[in-house]
Parts: sequence; C-alpha cells; structure tokens
Amino acid sequence: MKLLLCASYLSIPVTLNQIEAEPDHVAIATPLPEIGRIFSRVLPPERIFVFRHPGRELFQLNPVKLVYSLAIILLRKREARTQFQAIRQYSVHFFDLAWHCEFELWLVKHLSRTNAIVWSPIVALPSSVRWVLGWRKSLMRLLNHVVYGTATLPCYATSFPTSCITPAFVTQVAAVEKKIEPDLVRASRYLAQRTSEDWVGGSVLVLAGGVVGFLANETDYVDLMDSLLNELAATFGEKKLRIKPHPRNNDLHGSETKFQVIPKEIPAFLTFGDVECVVGASSFVLVEAALAGKKSISTLKMLAPIDRGLVDEHIAYLEMNAPGLIVFPDDLDGFCRALSK
Repeated sequence: MKLLLCASYLSIPVTLNQIEAEPDHVAIATPLPEIGRIFSRVLPPERIFVFRHPGRELFQLNPVKLVYSLAIILLRKREARTQFQAIRQYSVHFFDLAWHCEFELWLVKHLSRTNAIVWSPIVALPSSVRWVLGWRKSLMRLLNHVVYGTATLPCYATSFPTSCITPAFVTQVAAVEKKIEPDLVRASRYLAQRTSEDWVGGSVLVLAGGVVGFLANETDYVDLMDSLLNELAATFGEKKLRIKPHPRNNDLHGSETKFQVIPKEIPAFLTFGDVECVVGASSFVLVEAALAGKKSISTLKMLAPIDRGLVDEHIAYLEMNAPGLIVFPDDLDGFCRALSK
C-alpha cells in the first residue's frame, strides 16, 4: 500500500497519476482540506488523511509568540501520531517538500520508523534562497533540532525564514530517490471524468490572488490588471476568459470579478483544456502551463513592486523551473506582442 503526501497543489497531478495507476492501493495525506475534497472524487474517505498543520511560526524572536507556537506544534504532532498510527509497512511518497515544510518533513521522519520512504522531487530549490548565517543560523538549527529533529538547513526563501530539505534529511529517513514526471494531461483527463463541472472552453486563464500586499499594492495591481484584462477581452472575447483565484485566498480585485471565476479549490491544470494562454504573476501554474505547451506570460516585470528583490526572486524561480518557456513582458506593448506570437 502507498501513502502519498500531497502537501500542496503542486503535487496533485503526480498524485492523480499514481492513483489512476493503482486505484485500490493508494491513500493520500494532506494538510489542506480543499485538497482532501478534490481527492474525495477518486478515493474513499477512509483513504484520505487530512492532518492539521501548526503553521509557519517556529522561527521568530518574539518569545511570547514562540511559546504559543511551540504549544501548537506539540499539539499537532500528538494529533498526527494518533492519526497515522495504523500506517505501517506502507511505501510513503513525497514530492514537493523543499522549503516552508518543517512539519511535513517531521511527519516523513516519523513515518520512516515503520514505513519505506520514496522521494520524487518535482520542484527545485530556488537559486535565490539565502542561507542564514551567524547566531540566527545557530538559533534556528537549535529550534528545529529540539522541535522537529530533522536534518534541514535554515534559509530565507521569498524573504521568510524557513528550513530547506538537504541530502542529510534524505539519508536520515532512508529515502529512495525515484525520478518521476507528472503527466498533467492524463491527470486532468482522469479527474475531469469524475466531476460534473466543466470549465473547458476558455481560451485564456488568468491567475489571480497572492499579489496584493505581497508583491504590489492594491491600486497599482488593479490598474495593471484592468488594462491587461481589457486587452485580453478585446483579443479573445470576454466569454473566453477564465479567472482562477489562488487556492489559499479568494481576493479578486477590479475587473477580475467581471469574468467567469473558477472555484479556488479546483486545480488550475484541470482547466487547461482548450486554453491557449495562461497569464499570472508568480504562480507555479505558469510553469505547469509552459511545460504543457501553453503560452505562459508572467506579469512580474510589469508590476510596481513593493520589494524589487522579492520580485526578482520569483522571476528566477520561474525561469529555473521552465527555462526560456515563460515570457516576462516589461510593459503593455510587450504584453500585446507576447499575445500575438
């Protein structure tokens, strides 16, 4: 029996591929209830484990918040031990754990005591990762060692303190590395056959959410997106546009509310269908679309950024995962040229 750890939307396609291949011999574990609902279309409830996540509040200097975070982490660890106590002699697979996943890596380590571990990485560590140095490194390593006991390294990924996976962790859990290539088309077809909804028919998929207050302020973002949506509607027709909110928020702005909105819990790859073009800022969906042969356009260089360094980190990350396949126009004229190619 396999237990597939699906920690984010990135690993849904590869998880669906494995379920399709062995539908009676797969269970999944996820920290996201919306992902659990997606897999309820293809798996019985007893083979879906939705565990509660403590959040990302371990690495901080505020002692009051740290004590509170430690209490929550200990509670979530105890809950996970109980929830997964029957998982023995399984083959446990993980795919998208690279950084910002301290709790999930601890869960893999915990399960490695009674199960075989298989690591099939589908994302690369960003080249923009900055390693923590000095006393902060010592403090973060101490906290991680005491709380999780995993062989990870402290770093800053997208400006937030976290820990990243290392070869030492792979050794620690005795994981076998197995290369795997997600088949988005096959996964989309498999899931679409088991759902009554149909979002095929759009020519353009616009990825919304995760930008305002993080990469750009609301006014600048709305001004940019309204102009881009007007251009897209003029080129393809309003009825051919689909807006896909970020799975972890539903913050639509400006003209984004005027077009057909796909429910946020639906995986973006399921909506590719007849889509010709995918437009977004920093979403990994741009990588998936590019690798699936779709025209993939990032608006990162068009934003009036809150933090230019953070934007540059996202650009480097997208380029690393889809070298030369994503277009980064500098302005509206460049955007129009990208559409016409």
